[in-house]
Amino acid sequence: YVTAPIVAGAALSVKAWKEVDEAYDTIIKKTGATGDAAESLQKTCEDLATSIPTSFGNAAEAVGEVNTRFGVTDDKLKQLSSDFIKFADINGTNVSTSVDKVQATLASFNLSADKAGGYLDVLTAASQKTGVNVETLADDVMKNATSFKQMGYSIEDAISIEELRKMSVEALEAKLKELKSELFNLRFQHAINQLDNPHKMTEVKHDIARVMTVLQEMKKEEA
Repeated sequence: YVTAPIVAGAALSVKAWKEVDEAYDTIIKKTGATGDAAESLQKTCEDLATSIPTSFGNAAEAVGEVNTRFGVTDDKLKQLSSDFIKFADINGTNVSTSVDKVQATLASFNLSADKAGGYLDVLTAASQKTGVNVETLADDVMKNATSFKQMGYSIEDAISIEELRKMSVEALEAKLKELKSELFNLRFQHAINQLDNPHKMTEVKHDIARVMTVLQEMKKEEA
């Protein structure tokens, strides 16, 4: 009667070890690392898999891709890999694909790995607001990167514009009216020295400019 549980436990142990072994193989295949470098990457994978709700396989995919695409190691690698795992889980995407697309988009704006975490947050927020999946948004931002940079837009501006492009002309016109009303109120508060955050006016002006840009594009297409 005792033998069955022992056998079952042994089978689970073998299965768990096989998963870990396959995860380590994934890291080596993706990075080509050997010796101390390989051990460091494997340790990062183990730390991730035992500290956040994910599998060793997912952790290995993230660590291998992030290290290869962004060139980060140690704490930066662990943090960014964790960010991508959570991003993929929230948005229902593949970890490796997400890393590839985000790195390519950041590169198109000449941005480093330090900006990746913030970009993931903005991308997720835009996807949740529009209902458009993050991969489509990332592809659109990257496809139009040259135009965005020529207009002086940041990557955050680019995401905002792609978000606006998913709206109808009527919705954009309503948003523009709302923003102009907000700007009027802010200017009034500023005139009587009751505006707590003067930078808010600049932010609203930028929002107005983005909405007008997209509206002009849409009206040209309709003409």
